[in-house]
Amino acid sequence: MDLYVIRRRGMWANETEMEAAAAESARVGEEMTDRVRWIRSYAVKEDDGRVGSVCIYEARDPDAIREHGRRIGA
Repeated sequence: MDLYVIRRRGMWANETEMEAAAAESARVGEEMTDRVRWIRSYAVKEDDGRVGSVCIYEARDPDAIREHGRRIGA
């Protein structure tokens, strides 16, 4: 597997929304254990007050990362 860094800018209005998205991401990740593995995430407060993230994953290929993102609505 290769290492990927994903930057999501201003995806969530607040930390509560981000936490809900993280739970969904973990659920989907459990379904894709042979293709994607979450390493860690960092929350980023954007200039407009929204919350973004920097997430580090291991994945079999870029398509696995894209599929994970699509399935969580990112």
